[in-house]
Amino acid sequence: MGESSREERIRLWGVGHLFIIPGSGRRMCARGPRPPLAALRTEPRELHETPRETAALAFWSQWTGAGRQRKHKLMAFTLPELPFSADAIAPISAETLEFHHGKHHNAYVTNLNKLVEGTEFAGASLEDVVKKSSGGVFNNAAQHYNHSFYWNCLGAQGRKAPGGALGKAIDGKWGSFEGFVSEFSTKAATLFGSGWAWLVKNADGSLDITQEPNAGCPLTSGKTPLLTCDVWEHAYYVDFRNARPKYVEAFWGLVNWDFAEKNFG
Repeated sequence: MGESSREERIRLWGVGHLFIIPGSGRRMCARGPRPPLAALRTEPRELHETPRETAALAFWSQWTGAGRQRKHKLMAFTLPELPFSADAIAPISAETLEFHHGKHHNAYVTNLNKLVEGTEFAGASLEDVVKKSSGGVFNNAAQHYNHSFYWNCLGAQGRKAPGGALGKAIDGKWGSFEGFVSEFSTKAATLFGSGWAWLVKNADGSLDITQEPNAGCPLTSGKTPLLTCDVWEHAYYVDFRNARPKYVEAFWGLVNWDFAEKNFG
């Protein structure tokens, strides 16, 4: 079959509210901006009788619910790769990462994709879902965001403190880097139950340390996340058992200050 015939099969002509499938002899006329969509949904067998109609149906399916669902599946949330090797952040072990990243984080991603399918959040950015959702959608979206952010906060960089504008801002707020570490560590170690400790930038440019229980995320209060420490037990129990303060102490030797400085801007 020639190329011109192929092009004819997939071309649709629309005149006003009258839509014609070339070569099929079939016409559809209805009120509304896109009258053939309902017809294609309600009469698929009749309109699927010829190769021309098959091609026409495939074309129009890009604008139907089926087409939108395919788009959303292409935009599904995915588990990010770790930005470091499994043995690069000792004393946090490869075993911890296997469960923390490969099991826990992956479960949040899987659950999130199931929960948003067919909803207003299908195809939305992760940040938008976190800011606008609630309940189970929020819990899984925020945990996906928080964990993805946390992995980027880690990675042995050979730097024990931030420099540049962030370093100056920390000194200005807490008097010294040691003062900042002391307050952050206390808030991370004393957060009741599970959650996250965050270094954030407020809307006015000032810095703050926040405790966010469970799936809490600074995005919901309009703050800019700079650095986070995950204090859910699955982040440290394999390596530190219930000694959360020991885990927080080890965290400071692993911080990726390049990432935090970039977030500060």
